[in-house]
Amino acid sequence: LGLLAICAVAGCAMHDERDPAKSANRLDLAKDFLRKHQLEAADAECGRALAFNPANDEAYNVRGLVEMIRAVDTQRTLEVETCLTGVDAEVTQRDLDVQLHKADLDFSTAARISPDYGEAWSNRGVVHNLLEDYPAAAQHLSEALANPMRLDSPGLTRAHLGWALFHEQRYVDAAKELRQAVQFQPN
Repeated sequence: LGLLAICAVAGCAMHDERDPAKSANRLDLAKDFLRKHQLEAADAECGRALAFNPANDEAYNVRGLVEMIRAVDTQRTLEVETCLTGVDAEVTQRDLDVQLHKADLDFSTAARISPDYGEAWSNRGVVHNLLEDYPAAAQHLSEALANPMRLDSPGLTRAHLGWALFHEQRYVDAAKELRQAVQFQPN
């Protein structure tokens, strides 16, 4: 307390580490690393971006994408290397679940910071589809479509929603969403 009083009297400025510009620069680096599939570097840059600006919703979204890509890579390992059995298969499946839950946590944080962040909601829906939690997936994907301003691909989001509804055995609703997805992206 005494040091604060001395600084106030001496005119010392308290240094705030938040710097949105530096955070944005780190996020750009993270996105570049992610495009190159350099997941460790992308994750580290997301951490740096968040250190400069803990309210950087896009940094949480990109960090969630890093975990989701790790999970997809792990899932490919499970599917391609069918020779995994017993403990190896269990450990790999557990890693997959942990990665998906980490991704969901980051997407959830991004959506909590900016409730209109459609892409974060969409990514949460994809994660819940991968977790085979189809009711939650449908809810998150519907929320994404309700917030299209920051949604990269409404057609793809609709397709994911269609598949979530299909797995819930809501076939008419699923067909409607999948038909609309084809209208958005005919190819």
